Amino acid sequence: MSVNVPVNAQIKEKDINAKLQLYGIYAAFANGKVPSNKQIDVAMNSALQWSQLRNPPKTLSSEGQALVGDLRNVIEQAK
Repeated sequence: MSVNVPVNAQIKEKDINAKLQLYGIYAAFANGKVPSNKQIDVAMNSALQWSQLRNPPKTLSSEGQALVGDLRNVIEQAK
């Protein structure tokens, strides 16, 4: 059994920060708070930077890859 070990600590830290940011957004909505336009913009830019959103895994079906592409387009259009 192999274990994924982060090769680059900066990439690992960036990934953790992005996930914490998403959790913060979820928690704010759950508590009835609405983000500012700047916060929304930061969240959309962060989502567009995710490697899975930029380049969907080849293991996804063609429908799955199309769905990821459509999601990326929706986020870009919303910006």
